[in-house]
Amino acid sequence: MCVILPSRAARALVVVLIAFAAWVADAPVALAQKGQLPVNAPSAEDLESIKPPGLILEKAAPDWFDSFTAFIDKKIARAEELDIYGNTGQLPEGIFGIKYTFRYLAANQRFLEDGQKTSLIPPISFRDGDGNELVNIDLNGKGSGTVHIFNFSVGLTDWINPFLEIQFADVRTTLEPTASFGGALAGLGLEDYEDLVKLINALGRPAPNEIFDTNGLEFEDIQTGVSTNWYHGPEWSLGNTFSMFFPTGGIADPNNDINFALGPELDRGSGAYQLLFVSAADFRPAFFGKRFVFSAECDYKYSFTYNRKTPSTFTAPNPVLKALLDAVGFESSLFPDLTDIPPTFRWTPGQTVDLLGSVSVDLDWVGIGLQYGYSYGAETQIDSPSAEFVELVKALELTGQSSSQGLSITVAPNTLKVGLPFLLGVIYEYPIAGSNSIVFDPSVRVITQFFIPAW
Repeated sequence: MCVILPSRAARALVVVLIAFAAWVADAPVALAQKGQLPVNAPSAEDLESIKPPGLILEKAAPDWFDSFTAFIDKKIARAEELDIYGNTGQLPEGIFGIKYTFRYLAANQRFLEDGQKTSLIPPISFRDGDGNELVNIDLNGKGSGTVHIFNFSVGLTDWINPFLEIQFADVRTTLEPTASFGGALAGLGLEDYEDLVKLINALGRPAPNEIFDTNGLEFEDIQTGVSTNWYHGPEWSLGNTFSMFFPTGGIADPNNDINFALGPELDRGSGAYQLLFVSAADFRPAFFGKRFVFSAECDYKYSFTYNRKTPSTFTAPNPVLKALLDAVGFESSLFPDLTDIPPTFRWTPGQTVDLLGSVSVDLDWVGIGLQYGYSYGAETQIDSPSAEFVELVKALELTGQSSSQGLSITVAPNTLKVGLPFLLGVIYEYPIAGSNSIVFDPSVRVITQFFIPAW
């Protein structure tokens, strides 16, 4: 899980270390050009001619540069010996890795439970007892954002890498609500969204806010753990990752929370401590010069329960209006009196399972990878003394069981061949199916990784 870009990890690390050593080797020349070192050091003959009589000049002991280049040579030899490949490969002992990921994503749709696409928040429809539509509400939600991920890892040994990952996000989401009326409600003179706002306000529910913007970068959850490569052979490589997420990311304001249809604000964190277990395998067959790597991965994430704030902007429904709507068959029971609900309730994010399969090929000048991913999320568990509140949240169909499937392609140009001492990869992700899940399209990642010899 530490070595990110497909195929060429061992040679990449070797060349990065060589580039780093070459840079150090050029340092005396650069200093000389700046006037900080003499351009032409005195020769042995010069020294002999100027030494005082009887003085014996001894050869100087190896300096720090000689020691460092020997150190680099040792790291290069070790990296070549390890023959690192695939997603399970780890940083060699004494190597420090810094990886930066930039991600851009946007969304204005979601998959319904039956797999069909709809608006980011499913349209809300109310019908009378005969099945005739009385009102249809479409919030027309959409959003986009950028995520910045910094991963720091170190080769504690050749097969154990502790790591720390810090994320920041910049997000903007909006709602552009519309409404249409039919049947008895149209007969009462209700026509547009403004009329709907008056209606739901009278039923005790505020109109949803329409804009959320982080106005800059915000913390997401911090992840830390250890990745291992406990078996590494010429064709098979196996590894596991164990990590924990800390709830440092922002949780939506309950009065602007998309989960309650009170606004467009999304969580930037999970709100809960989470445990992640990853099991991965790589297969690199001997044919075609070991250019192909086939990878498989299974991720399991468990979330603990935490307290979440309850919306505080509900008011008591107008009893006369409720009676009138009941008379025309409107389901006013979906607008309960929530003025006395407790300030918090228990929220347990559903456990998730991700299955990934990929193939990558090394074409010398570029590496290309194709990946299929399937993700399953169990239903969020909500525990509140107010059964009406729980029913209302579940009716919005945003917290139920979910799944998603997607394809991605990775293009990793061999930056080392053109003298750039870092790795680079670009990943494009495309959603192909799902249920009760957000459609992120487009979703693009750019990954860079640097290596520094530490000990």
